[in-house]
Formats: sequence, C-alpha cells, structure tokens
Amino acid sequence: MTSQPSRLPWAWSLVYETALLAALPYALLHLLGKARRDRRYLHHLKERFGRQSGMMPHGAIWFHAVSVGELHAIIPLVEDCLAAAHPVMVTGQTPAVRERVSSLWDGRVSFSYLPYDRRLWVSRFLDALQPRLAVFVERELWPNWFCLCGARHIPLLVINARLSDASLSGYRLIRPLLAKALQAATMIAARSTEDARLLQELGGTRVVVLGDLKQAACMGQALPHASKNRIWSLAGGRPFWVAGSTHEGEEASILTAHLALRQMHPNVFLILAPRHMERINRLRDLIRRFGLQEQRLGCLDQASLPAEVDVLLLDQLGVLASCYAGALAAFVGGTLVPVGGHTPFEAARAGCPVLFGPYRQHIAEAAANLIQRGAGFAVDDAKLVNTLQRLASDPALRQSMGQAARKMTSDEAILARYRLLLRSSMLQSSEPIV
Repeated sequence: MTSQPSRLPWAWSLVYETALLAALPYALLHLLGKARRDRRYLHHLKERFGRQSGMMPHGAIWFHAVSVGELHAIIPLVEDCLAAAHPVMVTGQTPAVRERVSSLWDGRVSFSYLPYDRRLWVSRFLDALQPRLAVFVERELWPNWFCLCGARHIPLLVINARLSDASLSGYRLIRPLLAKALQAATMIAARSTEDARLLQELGGTRVVVLGDLKQAACMGQALPHASKNRIWSLAGGRPFWVAGSTHEGEEASILTAHLALRQMHPNVFLILAPRHMERINRLRDLIRRFGLQEQRLGCLDQASLPAEVDVLLLDQLGVLASCYAGALAAFVGGTLVPVGGHTPFEAARAGCPVLFGPYRQHIAEAAANLIQRGAGFAVDDAKLVNTLQRLASDPALRQSMGQAARKMTSDEAILARYRLLLRSSMLQSSEPIV
C-alpha cells in the first residue's frame, strides 16, 4: 500500500499556482484581521511559507490537524506513535492548535504551521522534514501537498475524511485537479458511507469507510480528572447546563433560553465555551447586556462559584470535555447558525443529553443517531427553552437519555481500525525516504 506517484496536469497546475499567488494578499489580510483579536497569529509567520522556526524531526510521523477539534481526534494515534518511540510532527493553522500541542505533549511532539499549498513552499517543508508518513485529517484536501508526497513516495493517509453536498458543489469546479490529488493518496479513510460516496465522486479511488474517529478518540481518552473535580467543586451542588463550541450569532439565543430556564430553576447556571477564544471579551459584554453576571474560569481563584454568577465562561483549552458529566444538557455549538455543528461525542460519552440546532450538516449522521436512539433532541430557538425546562424538571428523562448516549459511544472497534491502518502504513513506509 503505497502512494501513487502523481503530478498535476500542467495546465491545471499553472492555473492553480497563479490562483494561489493571486489569493495570497487576501490570505495575509485574513491573518491580519485575526491578529487584531489575537496577536499570536503574527508569530511564526515564516512557517506558512515553508521556512521553519526550529529543528525538524527527520523521518517523523506527520499529522496535519487544521484546528483543535481535529487535533483531539488524533490524540490516541499520536500517543501510539510516541509509545513506539517514533518522532511525531503535527501541523495546524491556528495558535490554539500550537498551544494545545504544547500542553498535551510538553515538547515531545514538534509543531509547525502548515505552509500554503504552493509547490515551492511545500517542497521546502518536505525537504526539511522528510516524513516517514503523512496523515491529513478530515477535509484538508490540498493538491500540491498530495501530489508532491506521491512524487516522493511518501505514504499519505486522509483519515476521518468527510465532505458535504455544499462543499462538493464547489469542489466540482476543480474536479480534475482534486481527482489527481486524491489518487495520490495511499488510502482515504472516510467517516461514513455518504462521505465515501462523495469522495469517490470527486475522483478518489482507494476509499474505505472506518467510522467517525472523533467518536472513537473520545472513547480512547481518559477524562481530565483534576479538571472534572474542579468543575464539580465549583458547581457546589448547583445544577448547570453546557453550551460548547458556540459561534457568533447563537449566544444570544442561548442566553435568552438561560434567562427563561432561570425563571423556573433560579439556581441553575450556564457553562459557556466559545469556539474561538478571541471572542471572550465580546461575549462578556453580551452577557452583561442580558443582565447576567459572568465569571471567567481562568480568573476564578475561589473553591466554588460565587452564588451571584449566572454564566461560567470557559477561557481555557482542554477543559470543556470535563464539564459535561452531571450537566442537565449539552448544546452543540455551530448548529443554531449555518456552521454545521461540532462533535457531540464528548458530551454523549459523559452521559449528557445532547441538543442540536437545525444546522447539522457536518455531523448529520452522528446527530441523527443520537436523536433516533433517544439520546438527543433537535431544537430551534423556541424549542431550546422548552427542552431545557423539560430536562431540568425530569431526572428520569435525563438518566435514560444519558444511558442511551453512553451506549452509542461505547464502540471501540472504530479506533482499532484506525490504529491498524496507521500501523500497516508505517510498515509499508519502513524503507528510507530520499
């Protein structure tokens, strides 16, 4: 099982490289816009052009996880590599990924931003790293990265691969380009049969269905007990619910629902975790405009949450998963606005009833399974209030939904399949890379 040597058709390659150069000023303006809220986006800028800030671990197993959600999905696979004494490199696109890699592995795993997909910058990175194996997570389909790995006989996997009908319509415009790139992959491990069908429609040939790695990785990770104990201590017996990975445009609905819930259950508080930490200060202002008292977790130095606090804002990475156990309900962010949703599996694993808004295209299969098995509810702005009040008033319903959620996330076979794919790919790549 090896990568297929592949080159982009010269005409498509010329068009693609020209388009990348034309888009570069807009990409830099986008970074500057992000840097206005988070100065870390200006750090290590040269890495995005293939020039590294530090030493590269030659011959490493290299994982690309664009954001923190994808990073959490590969934690068990990275741990397997470290346990087998393989050097590991992780690339990503955000400062949050860089920070999380550092906190998870404390220097045992190297990190770099992934360079933009120009041949020159891709070649610089591959010359410096000379990876033994490349592993791209989910929707990261980059023609030059895939084809240059294939040309260098570097095995390349796409794991937990997913597409939506909406993204497919855009990809069809450059299908010849993507087909060549997908055919350079050693194996594409799709999340579901529908994802596999869409990837094959784009030109993928070696496509298998292994299941949702985020669900599997959730099973493979222990809950951070220290954080869990702290959340329980902070709650001090007060009931609470969680809104995780929320986006701009949906927190107002969440806070409206919380105000209505407090009319029936005045002691309840909300744990609110925005998807992007740079929005914390704006969220604090929003919460105050609703007449609610907020408290940032990172600024709390007391053993318990003050009684006057209505909303606990999570401003630290890696804490959200520990908040779900014992919650009245968990709302999945990105589903009240047209984002498409984030993984519900951490909440489900903790035995927490899961609530989804109408925009579920990125987690359609998982959300449908949880709802059909009695572990979740589909809500809109109005139903969110009623559903929260129902769950807060009915412990038996919460218990039955929690049991159904745990049962759905108890399948360890998915992670075993991904581990087997990774091990077999490493065996295939045992020859030196030159």
